[in-house]
Formats: sequence, C-alpha cells, structure tokens
Amino acid sequence: MMMMTSQPSAREHILGDAKGRVVLVQYGDYQCHRSAAAQQLVAAVLPRYPAGLLFTFRHFPRADRHPMAMLAAETAEYAAMHECFWPMHAALMANAHRMSLGLLFALGRQFGLQESRLRDALAIGLCAGRVQRDVVRAVLDEVEDTPAFFIDGRRIRSPDDESALNAAIEAALRLASRPRLHLKVDSEER
Repeated sequence: MMMMTSQPSAREHILGDAKGRVVLVQYGDYQCHRSAAAQQLVAAVLPRYPAGLLFTFRHFPRADRHPMAMLAAETAEYAAMHECFWPMHAALMANAHRMSLGLLFALGRQFGLQESRLRDALAIGLCAGRVQRDVVRAVLDEVEDTPAFFIDGRRIRSPDDESALNAAIEAALRLASRPRLHLKVDSEER
C-alpha cells in the first residue's frame, strides 16, 4: 500500500477539524473533470465529520493534459493571499469543463481580486512556487493522476461515490479511536 511522504502542515489549505484524528488529503487538478467530481464528493462528506476529520487539498496540475491547470492553481493561491482560497477552489472546480484565462479573471473579480494585479501575478509566476511545492510532494507520493486521495497517509482508491468515501473515512475513524497499546520491553516503553 502506498504511503504518503508528508503530513499536512499549518501552511496548507485545510478544512474541518484542525486537530482531527483522521487526515484526508486530495491531490487535484482544476481542469480535470474527475477532480471536479471528487470535489463534489468531498464537499458532501465533510459536513458529516465536524469533529475528527481534517481535509487538505494539494495541487497537481497536469499541464501536459490540461493547459490551463497551472494558471488555475496559481489563481487559487493568489486568492489564498487574499483570504479566499476555499471559495475560489470551489468555483474553479465547478468550472473545470470551461477553464480559460477569461474565466480566471471573471472569478477573480467575483471574489474581489483586482484583475490587473491577478494578471501581473500570473505573468510573473508569483504563486508558482507554492503550487510547485505541492507538485514535488505529489511526485514523492508517486501520484500519477488526479484525483488522488490519502487517508492518514495511506493511498486509497479514488472514491466513485459518497458511500465509498464515507466508508473509507469511517474505517479510518474506527482505527484512530482504538486505544494505543504500550509495551514495556527491557524497561523501555514502546
């Protein structure tokens, strides 16, 4: 079973219980129809777990397949600089099927971002480094396609529906709620 190389940090975009016993990580691409469908599943499932579940999204734009994916990810990160990552994230996913530069600027205006500044940020790659850090993590985690999900560091098959994602989260919550066994071996706790 594939294990994730790094756990979410405070610098990442998180939803849910910041001290959650279970961590759900999604790697996604804003121009990928399957990532958009997975976003709908995540949005439906998260409210069911107000305590115990932390969710984070990581960028994995597949520029080889989706020419606007990198700029969309940079737009999301620019929105994060203005405290509106999650609304922009949802809007980008909802528009995966019609991604364009004009759409990015229209969404930026919708969330109060000044178009000229967003245009400049995209032109100079202001947020490209933040996106690239997620891409490096994806490569280290052996992610090849999107969406890719990990629960508590373990790769899971991308869920096809809410019940599959709920089942995976429920199993992880049950496992996380088990008491930890402490053994003393040669006077050392393990």
